[in-house]
Amino acid sequence: MERADIQLDKIEKQGCFGSIELIILKQSEKRSPESNLLIFNAESGVLLNRPNPPVSSKGQWDGYVNFYTKSGKLYVGSWSGYTYEINENTGQLINGIFTK
Repeated sequence: MERADIQLDKIEKQGCFGSIELIILKQSEKRSPESNLLIFNAESGVLLNRPNPPVSSKGQWDGYVNFYTKSGKLYVGSWSGYTYEINENTGQLINGIFTK
């Protein structure tokens, strides 16, 4: 998947931070298990990561709802209250904590 494959009407939020672009997709169906967070290389548009939501219990929905920077670091938050730091070089989620 590449950035060019994403239709604008499917995007809830997007932003570029350093060498990566984050896209949070609109929920396509209720309780969909599919990840709604896409992390692309900002220059090439190649998908770096599409992490699964923190809560994967059957019958429960979880998804990513926001992203922000704090003290020079990039974070993403989930509906279930988890916050993850994002490695801006690889797009990997690190240091997840429950913050709700």
